[in-house]
Amino acid sequence: MAQAILRPSVWGALAPMLAMVQCAGRIASTSDIAGIDDGGPGWVEAASSSEAAAPFDASDTGPPVGIGDGSAAPSDGGPDRDESSIAGQDASDATIATASDGAAMEASVNDAAFQSDVVPPTVVELTAGIMHACALLADGTVACWGDNEYSELGDGTDASGSATPVIVAGLSGVTSVSAGHLQTCTGLSDGGAVCWGENASGDLGANTPYEWQITPVAVSALSGVVTVAAGYDDTCALLTDGGVVCWGNNEQGQLGSGTSASYSVTPVNVPGVSPATSLGLANGTVCAVLAEGTVDCWGGNGMGELGTGAYGLDPTPTPVPGITNAISVSGGLGVNECVLLDGGTVDCWGAGFSRSVPGSPTPLAVPGVGGLTAIAAGEEHVCGLLPSGAVVCWGSYAVASNDGGFDGVDPTIVPGLTDAIALAAGKGFTCAIRSNGTVVCWGVDQPMATASPCGLAGCSLTPTALLW
Repeated sequence: MAQAILRPSVWGALAPMLAMVQCAGRIASTSDIAGIDDGGPGWVEAASSSEAAAPFDASDTGPPVGIGDGSAAPSDGGPDRDESSIAGQDASDATIATASDGAAMEASVNDAAFQSDVVPPTVVELTAGIMHACALLADGTVACWGDNEYSELGDGTDASGSATPVIVAGLSGVTSVSAGHLQTCTGLSDGGAVCWGENASGDLGANTPYEWQITPVAVSALSGVVTVAAGYDDTCALLTDGGVVCWGNNEQGQLGSGTSASYSVTPVNVPGVSPATSLGLANGTVCAVLAEGTVDCWGGNGMGELGTGAYGLDPTPTPVPGITNAISVSGGLGVNECVLLDGGTVDCWGAGFSRSVPGSPTPLAVPGVGGLTAIAAGEEHVCGLLPSGAVVCWGSYAVASNDGGFDGVDPTIVPGLTDAIALAAGKGFTCAIRSNGTVVCWGVDQPMATASPCGLAGCSLTPTALLW
């Protein structure tokens, strides 16, 4: 899913209560090693090529930074750190792929050429599903691209996907957007929410199961929405009073209602998690950061994704032991959860990502990572944002090694990206908003997708400009 930064207008209204809202598969915007096991649940073998991209250098993480309005600058007003020399990489001489022929050109990322006559609009928030992505634009509309088999693009069709962004039909006044597995939802300026796409388990919350929707439909009986978080086949919303409601599939207890029966086509209240400040939806699991910095999780737990040390589903919100200073949580539609902690470190649990970030049913610190301002979890990888605009990623399809391998990469700086301000991660791909409001994506395409979530040129090993 995911993941995205709150726009300043939204954040300003809620700053006294919220530190940051993070939705699964959306961006991002916003943990002490408990031991490394020898191959527990979700073990992922690390890439072993001696020519792999240089790993993230923990000695250059700099001071902790705040989240505030989601900007990439340090919250204390101190000087920005320069990651251009991390692991011997020169960020001033970036390589970025053009969409015209997929070939690489030597250029600063800030000067990357767009091979299109269309001037890209300003993007203020990103979100990524399994095989599609969406952008909230500065004018309050939404554009989506990628797979469209279940109308997850919301353009009024259920035809093949689009490698260029298409405007979601009849939608304006959007304040947040979240892409799930095959559905997409948005929060609106009037406090309501709309969804479109697949609806087999009531994923859209529109009081109608089974029938997918090719254009947005209103979520029933819902008001006071701050942000929405779309999951695998369920969706949740964070409300202005800090409460959480969820709808859709409940076979693993992911609606948090104390039962694991069937599904709900309308929102149901999740008791005991108010005031919440951040939501992260994985595959059948939901986690919420509470105002005091603790984390509660509920739902599926086959790989330890509740973080409690046990296995087996739990339909009741349960605290994750040892987490007391969480800022945001990201699930990414996989079978794991990660939290950004105060100070910019990250803890993850559930399925593993690499040799240094193995599977665990309790939180494990991601080694060598610090000073991050945001995280975005994909299905099998996670990326984090550094204050300078550089990006560090780990897991499968996170950063390509020089020999083309993707599996199990330890934390590594993404080459050629030095001005990112927000991230979104999906299944095998990642996108970033740059400081000029444009978007770049990288990763690998999925063979079953009807169009690439990376754009017209398809996914590649280096960040590639999204064409409009």
